[in-house]
Amino acid sequence: MSKYIKEEEVKLLLSDMIKNGDNLFYDDKSHSIFKYGPEKKEKIVRLPLIWNKLPENLTNIEQISSCNKEYIVLIIETGQAGLGIFKDGRVIEHKVIRKYMTRKKQGKSQLKYLKTKGKSRAGSRVRLKNSIIFFEEINEYIKKWFKSYNICRVLYYIPKPLINIWLSSKVSLPFDKKDENLIKIPINMNTPTFELVKKIAKFAYDGESFIIE
Repeated sequence: MSKYIKEEEVKLLLSDMIKNGDNLFYDDKSHSIFKYGPEKKEKIVRLPLIWNKLPENLTNIEQISSCNKEYIVLIIETGQAGLGIFKDGRVIEHKVIRKYMTRKKQGKSQLKYLKTKGKSRAGSRVRLKNSIIFFEEINEYIKKWFKSYNICRVLYYIPKPLINIWLSSKVSLPFDKKDENLIKIPINMNTPTFELVKKIAKFAYDGESFIIE
């Protein structure tokens, strides 16, 4: 069981555990703090996504710092993407991109369909072209924002089959897939509307407590 908690609550929780002398460990892959007990390692809290990575061994609350510049939220599903640039949870720019990429009867992405039956029909060629343009347009916005703003974080949610296609687009991204400031949003998403993008921009300041009271 877990519950979402505000940024200040995360700080108080960690401060109390440090004062208690708990044996804490920071895991950068999950952006979470674990506590070593006598028998096992226990997950305590997922840190706010807007926080910078911590030293592996947390010994002082002063080691905590946040991204205090602009950050990008990017949510992609087949045929629709919502993206925006934010600072302190407030929107600066945003865009929703839609492209016809799904075969209506089967509801299957053209990118997946190519693996089975090719692209011989006119409709298939249109969907494939739209799929290519879709990711290029997304990346053009990201590149523009990186040139115009001082971006410190990219928070993203993209289904696994689409991640490599996004990263390998002809329009290259201003970072690579191992960039430590590229952070996956740890919740499942619905259709990526502007309202959802705004919601995630504020969610970035919340942590998640795994302590059962």
